This record gives sequence, C-alpha cells and structure tokens, in this order.
Amino acid sequence: MKCISCYREIKDTVKFCNYCGTKQPADRAAYELEHPELADALPEEEVKKILEEQERERQEQERLRQELEEQQRQEEQRRLEEQQRLEEQRRLEEQQWLEQQQQQEQVIDIPMDEVPEGYAQPVIPSESDIAPHVTPSASDGMSTELVTTSPRMAAPTKQCFECGQIIPATAHVCPYCGAPVQQSYGGNHTEITQMVPQGYQPPTPAPTQQPVINIQSGSSGGNNKKILIAIASVLAVGILGILGYFLIQRNKATYINTDTKSLYFSRKGGDKTLNVSTDGTYFDVDAPKWLTATKTESGISFNCTALDGNDDRSGVIIIKSGSQSCHVDVVQRAYATFIRLSETTVSQGRDEGDHNITIESDGGDFQIATSPDYCTVSNLTDQGFTLHIDYNSGKHRDGTIKITDGKNEASLTVSQKGVCSSCGGKGRVNCSKCDGYGWGYYDDYWGYDGGTCPYCNGTGKKTCSKCGGSGIR
Repeated sequence: MKCISCYREIKDTVKFCNYCGTKQPADRAAYELEHPELADALPEEEVKKILEEQERERQEQERLRQELEEQQRQEEQRRLEEQQRLEEQRRLEEQQWLEQQQQQEQVIDIPMDEVPEGYAQPVIPSESDIAPHVTPSASDGMSTELVTTSPRMAAPTKQCFECGQIIPATAHVCPYCGAPVQQSYGGNHTEITQMVPQGYQPPTPAPTQQPVINIQSGSSGGNNKKILIAIASVLAVGILGILGYFLIQRNKATYINTDTKSLYFSRKGGDKTLNVSTDGTYFDVDAPKWLTATKTESGISFNCTALDGNDDRSGVIIIKSGSQSCHVDVVQRAYATFIRLSETTVSQGRDEGDHNITIESDGGDFQIATSPDYCTVSNLTDQGFTLHIDYNSGKHRDGTIKITDGKNEASLTVSQKGVCSSCGGKGRVNCSKCDGYGWGYYDDYWGYDGGTCPYCNGTGKKTCSKCGGSGIR
C-alpha cells in the first residue's frame, strides 16, 4: 500500500510510514474511499527523483550560506584593519600637534651676531638703569655697543598682532609673517626701543604646519567623518548579513507536510484548521478566493463563506516554503453526500434524560425530518445535537428520529421503558398450560390431565417473560 502523506510504498502491516513517520489509518478501505487521491500517487521512481532533487537544492543552499558567511568574515576583517589604520593615523597627528605646541612655547633667543645689517644704532640708556655692557670687537663686523640686562635672562614672549603667533618679546620683526613690531620692557627692566631701519626687507618666514586635531575642543572634522563612514559601513554589512540570513532561512526548507490532503466545508461554510509541519522558517499560502487564510502557531486557519448556489465548488490550497510545496484539495458541498451519527439506538428508562449525539458528515444544512412527540432535538449544529426524552408514565414506546441534508439522511432509533404491555405492570401472567386455573392442565406429551398444574404449582400465574417480572419494559 501507499503512505497517506508521502505516497511511498510501504508494507500493508505497518502502522507508521518508515519514510515520513505518518500514522496510517486503521480502516484502510474506508480511508481510501474518502481519499481517492491515493490512487493517483506518484510511483516510487518519481518519488526518488523528487527526493534527490530536493537534496541537491538543499546542498546548493548550504553552499550559498557558507559563501555568504565567508564574505561577512572578510568584510569584518577589512573593517577592523581600517579601524586600526585610522586609530594609528589619529595618534600620529595628535603627537605631531603636541610637538608643535611645545616648540611654540619654547623661549626663542636671537644672538646678536644674527642681527641683519642696516639696523639703526640702539639708544644706550644711563648706567644707573642697566647692568654693565658688552662691547663686541671690530672683528665681529659691528662697532655698536649692545646694552643688555644683567644677569642675562631669556626674553619674554608675546603674541604678534598680525598673524597671532607666539614670538620673542625682543623681536622687531615677526619671524612668521614679517610684520614690524614695536616692543618695550616694563617693570624693573630698562626700556629699549628700536625701530626697523628704512629699506629693510624682513626674511620670508618658513611656513608653519597648522595642527590637524583640536585637542582642547575635542573635535576633529576629518576623523569624525571617517569614523561615521566606518560606522555606516559596519551597519550596512550587518544589515546585509541579517537580510542574507533570513533569505537563506526562508528558502531552507527541505520538506513541508500537512495533517490532511483534503478539506471539506458544508453549505454554511465555517472555520477549519490545517496543521503544517516543515523545517523552514516561513511558508506562504495560496487559497481560493472564497477562503480566508490566517496563520496560527500550529498551521493555518481557513474561514469559508456560505454557499448560495446548488452546486459544489472546489479548489486547491498551495502551501510553499522555499522550494518545497504541498497541495491540499478543498471542497464545499452544496448538500451532504453522507451522514453518520455517533449512535444509531438510544435506550432510556421511564425517567426523562438527555443524550448528546455527534454528526459526521460533509454537509451541514441539517434538518429534523421526523421525531416522536416525546423527544425534543435542540442545539442542532454541523457537529451534532442534543436529544431530550420526556418521562414515560405509560407503556413501553419506540420511535425514530431522522436527520436529513439534501437527499441523504440518517436515522436514530429511540427506545424508552414503560409499563409492560404483556403483564400490565404486574410482573405475572396467567399460566398458559392451565389458563390461570391452577388445575386441569394440558401436557404436550400426556395430553389433558385434570390434576394440579405442575407448571404453575397450582397458582395459575407465572412470571412475565417479557419484563422478567418487573412490570417494566
């Protein structure tokens, strides 16, 4: 025989498919009558081809997943190397800036032998204001006496009003921008004022590299942009990785099955649930327009609209997960093709009582065709109804309830105990041998005898065989 789920050949004696594990029905013949699609199942060779194709697709998906993981690993390595390079560059720029600041803060002392020619003779103050002076020799190329303070001290620094650079307080020309400078000493120092001689051209200052990073303010425009670019790259790679992972997971399924291959709805419609089993993460549903599908934790819930016409309608539900798919036939009956009740006979004592009857059918528009007057049917649905039987104060009674949907019907026989009609509720009846006299009986072998009847011991009465002497049947 064939498995009801994967349609592969299995032994007739097994209860579970040794390929997919699906439980096989106990009544195989009845199941095949309700599921004719088993006769159209694929042969074993085609099933093997389908399984081999599924395995090849699974291996290809695994290869793509490994390639994507390798690309992500290489991208992460490149990101780390770029981050290290940017960090090293930032550290070098910070060190250069610190060195430059230290150089600018150093005291600059210009020797007198480096004073350019053409300077005017300095004004020599009185001896009471300054310390002893030094007169250079004629071999130095200068006959001017240079007056300094004693002891000799490093000249203080000040800021150029033109370029803003830090320069020695004794400088007459800014060594950075060449602008002329007037200077003066205050406090206990003798004021010395020197003017730039006419026609003097100051030397062109060497270009000064400006710091790249502003450590005091804690901001760096270039580095901030690079850091933002790096962060954006990492986020982009992460997003692509997540999308790639979900795409792989979405197409990762190697199988998808349902707990049934056919759904039946009655004329009224209603809701039914289809359980789905798959190793994929996602699955899609394609159903006829008269069905509304809603995904649940265990599968799919379908809501079917009511049928207005007198003809059946059918369709196919397609469930996909990656490259895998399965089909489920769906039919909505205009009228039932079969009606089966959970009980065909109900027995009730003289007291009243209720019985719950279950209906198994592919219909749903059920009607009560006939019913005894002492029986009441309530809560009639597609799944069953409730039968109430009244108290019986009379004789035993029997009746029949018929449930119909279109041309099909199901019958339920109702039997209720009452007063025995044979003994009238007394439990004893006249002896049939002596006709209740107790003597003058008739024996089948000896014939008529006028003595005491041995069959009733002369009482003329015997226990009622219909009710067993209880008077109730």
